[in-house]
Amino acid sequence: MTGLFPQLMLDLETLSSEPNAPIIQIGAVPFALATGEIGERLTINVRPDFSKTPPSLSTVCWWMKQDEAARLSVARSELGKSPFDACLEFETFARENCASKFELWAMPPEFDCVILANTFRSVGLSLPWAYNKTRDLRTLEALAGSSSAGRIKADIPHDAGSDAEAQAKTAVMYWRKIMAPGIAA
Repeated sequence: MTGLFPQLMLDLETLSSEPNAPIIQIGAVPFALATGEIGERLTINVRPDFSKTPPSLSTVCWWMKQDEAARLSVARSELGKSPFDACLEFETFARENCASKFELWAMPPEFDCVILANTFRSVGLSLPWAYNKTRDLRTLEALAGSSSAGRIKADIPHDAGSDAEAQAKTAVMYWRKIMAPGIAA
């Protein structure tokens, strides 16, 4: 792509569903709705800081029921980056790949964007995205008249980078459906 991407898809894997959940993996993929271009994916394994928020037993049990590939993907979190270093890597990735006022997409932003924002604040860093630039893939899905069955599937479900890439591709597919009805995406 010539220039920087206007959108960035975010996906997190966590050990809780609370707003201050411990993050174990951050995934991000820059993309451009208008052109359909998808950038390279970022996956950061994070060593969670349980001193701030303990894991949720129900979430740990949920993880135990996931496919082996997903469990192995996040199991590396014990060797991952500190939350501070993970936030710095995410910020650098966004700065190097996205326009200065990029839209941060997630499914839903009330989970991923909120948890990442709380993590940024907890380690003393400013957010690299504007508060009014978060976007919801599920809203785009509804506007496209689609459902979760129509989403592009991740190579490894519940691997944050793989999920972010599939969600970015899904956003482009829905955008095309909305902007050019009647034309197959």
